[in-house]
Amino acid sequence: MNMKAPCKRRVPAPGRAALAAAAVHLEIAATTCVIGAVVGEWTGSNQGLGALIIQSTFNYQSDRLFAAVFLASSMALVFFGIVALVERWFIRARLA
Repeated sequence: MNMKAPCKRRVPAPGRAALAAAAVHLEIAATTCVIGAVVGEWTGSNQGLGALIIQSTFNYQSDRLFAAVFLASSMALVFFGIVALVERWFIRARLA
């Protein structure tokens, strides 16, 4: 065994296609995490958007119901936008 030779190994970095696929999966996960949080609040909480949606449904308060749904969907869009911006920045930095 040669002790003087340094050990050099290269780990291949993921290609552009792999980064693009991972970014798509992150975009889907960012939007569905809001759905998971709202459904979780439906079943086990008395606070939050899910509980507000349930309370508004039972009390016939359609204005609060639509406001809560609009807020949840806008949160999902904001999370999607953040992931999309990070994706653009990271793929551009990777290609440069």
